Amino acid sequence: MRHQLQDAYDARRRAESGQRTSWHPILAADEVEPGTWYLRAWDGSPYAIVRALVIGGERGYRATTWAERPDDRVLIGYWKTLRRACEFAHARYLRQHGPNGGPLSR
Repeated sequence: MRHQLQDAYDARRRAESGQRTSWHPILAADEVEPGTWYLRAWDGSPYAIVRALVIGGERGYRATTWAERPDDRVLIGYWKTLRRACEFAHARYLRQHGPNGGPLSR
């Protein structure tokens, strides 16, 4: 991927104006091979896997929990965008670590 010089100028202008982008679970995604992302916790350990796939000619993403053995993984769901797949995979991770279940738990 090649960035344009204008991208750097725009980022600098946003930083100087105090405009901040919010964190999103997609930022926890590490593409380990083309079309496969591991969502990683603060310590680097994976907690979910998101894969690009095509079903019936329609492109989408499948999210599962992470486990060493594929048979031990649990399906989280299917989505049309990587962003939504990461959101729901992260929400499931949060539900395992807090009393209120995190965002998207309702």
